[in-house]
Parts: sequence; C-alpha cells; structure tokens
Amino acid sequence: MVIAGPVAPQKRKKIIPYEKIYLENLPRSESYERSYMHRDLVKFVLVARNTHFIITGSVDGHIKFWIKRNVGIEFVKHFRAHLGTILDMSINNPVGTLLATISDDNSMKIFDIVNFDMINMFQFDFKPGCIEWCYSTVSKTEKDPFPVIAVSDADSNKIYTFEGCGSNRQPLM
Repeated sequence: MVIAGPVAPQKRKKIIPYEKIYLENLPRSESYERSYMHRDLVKFVLVARNTHFIITGSVDGHIKFWIKRNVGIEFVKHFRAHLGTILDMSINNPVGTLLATISDDNSMKIFDIVNFDMINMFQFDFKPGCIEWCYSTVSKTEKDPFPVIAVSDADSNKIYTFEGCGSNRQPLM
C-alpha cells in the first residue's frame, strides 16, 4: 500500500500588467541621452586622457568612475559626492589624476582618480559658480607642478584659488 503525500499546486504563470507597453518602450538605439546607471540625468562626462578613466556626474550629486578597457568601459566606483546639485566638475588634464567637483551646497570636493578616493573637502561661505585647474611652478622642489584650483563666486566677479592637495583651506589669492 502506497501513502500519497500532499500534492504540490501547479505554479501559475506570472502576469505582468501592461507588459506589452513596457516592452514597446525599451530603448532601441546604441546610445542614450540618459544613463541607466545613474538615478537622475547625467550632467557631466569627463575623460582623464592619460589614465583612461571616465567620470560621470548626475544632477542629484552622484559621481561614478569608469575605466576604459580594450572593448567598452567598466564601472569602478560610485560616490554620493554632494547633497545638492553638482554645478561643475574638472579634471587636471593632461595629468588626469585629480577631479574637483562643486555643488550648490557651497562645497568643493577633490578626488584622487587613480585610487578612487576623496582626498580633500572645502566648505565655502559663497556660492561657487565654476572651477578649473591651473598650475603654478611654485613648489618645494621647483620641479613638480603644484595643483591649484580656481573657484569663481557665482554672485560676484571674484575668483579664489585654493591648494588642491594640501591641508590649507584658506584661499591662496
């Protein structure tokens, strides 16, 4: 005599409402204006030429590091860089080792691109407008370039320069 156990119910096929509409709205092109790796619109795409890194920044304050491979690019690191909107980003090309970002939360952050690390942070008492790296030959060894970042004040005609990698938080000029 065989005793039968409980019979497992058959699995029903999962029905997705509006499945046809979802499938019709999938992107069909090779490139997109919106990155599906970011949660919001991508505002910046920067390339560090010598180090082969690509950095993307979205409106919501997130930045992502990518590295160029022989075929395509590969995601490396994600930062929630700012609480506000990123206003500007700049790479110290042609060296391509430092990234600076500013935000409407009145802060600036400096990143080491090769090591994917934030190395410096500034809080301003003015609203920054845009940034750009510039170099001075004034250094301790007189051979190595001294990275300086220029930050404009959005509400006036002033431009402040800061030491990019040092511990001095006061403007140089």
